[in-house]
Amino acid sequence: MKITATMLRKAEACSEQVDIFREEWPRGCVVNEANIRRALELELDVWWVVEYLFSRIAKDAFREKCTNIDETWINIWQKALCKTSRKV
Repeated sequence: MKITATMLRKAEACSEQVDIFREEWPRGCVVNEANIRRALELELDVWWVVEYLFSRIAKDAFREKCTNIDETWINIWQKALCKTSRKV
């Protein structure tokens, strides 16, 4: 799946997060582990994207993938989860 700034805007993501995303990936990005790690480093709300842009099947696949990740990734992920009270 490829995500673009246009998709985020249409889903009503907050402008600050869209700006950060667009600066890092001006042409959008494919959802893969490297890009997810980078998004978390940038403090982008990955869970919001999963919730609002992914299909049910994609959500399930994403969550399954997240159960097989290393300890560093889990620490980054937990940091992101603490920020989910705000909208992207």
